Amino acid sequence: EAITFNSKTVDGTYGKIGLSDLYDDKYIGKVTVRAHSSLSAMGRVLDAAGKLPQPWKDSYKDEATMKAVWDVVLAEAVKHKKNIAQFWGGENEAQAGFKTNGAEIGLTWDSTGYNLRNDGYGFIAPKEGAFAWSQGLYLLKGAKNTEQAHAFAKWLSTAEGSSAWATAFSANP
Repeated sequence: EAITFNSKTVDGTYGKIGLSDLYDDKYIGKVTVRAHSSLSAMGRVLDAAGKLPQPWKDSYKDEATMKAVWDVVLAEAVKHKKNIAQFWGGENEAQAGFKTNGAEIGLTWDSTGYNLRNDGYGFIAPKEGAFAWSQGLYLLKGAKNTEQAHAFAKWLSTAEGSSAWATAFSANP
C-alpha cells in the first residue's frame, strides 16, 4: 500500500508526500484508507515524530509493548477520523472513495493507483516507504487435493506464477 492522490489537488512529489498527509487538516473529509492500515500508518507517523512510548517496531515484540504503543496510536487516529471520506476493504470500495465519495488522497493498494491512472490520479510511495503485505493462502482442513494446492502455492512463488498473478490482478504479487 502507498499513496493514491488526485494529481490536480494534491502535490504528489516523491520524497515530499507522506503518511502524515493523510492526517493533515487540509484533507478533512477527503481521505480514503483501510482501517487497520491507517492505524499502522499513524503508528509510523507518530514514531517518526518521537511521540510513542516505545519504538513502533517494538510494538510487535510482546503484548505489553503492543498495548502501550497501539493505545497511543488509536487515540491519535480517532482525533483525525474527520479526515476520512470513506474506509475501504476491497478494490471497488477504494476506487469509490475517489470516484464517488470525494477522496483526494488515500492509502491504497497499488491496483487502485493503477486502475485510476487514466482518471487523473497518481500513485507513489510515501516518504516513509510503502507497506508490503504478504498474500495469504490457506488450505481447508478437509481439503482432498492438498498435493495440488501446495504445488499451486509453490508455482505462485516462481517468476512465471508471480508474473501471471500481477497480470491477472493489475497489482504486485
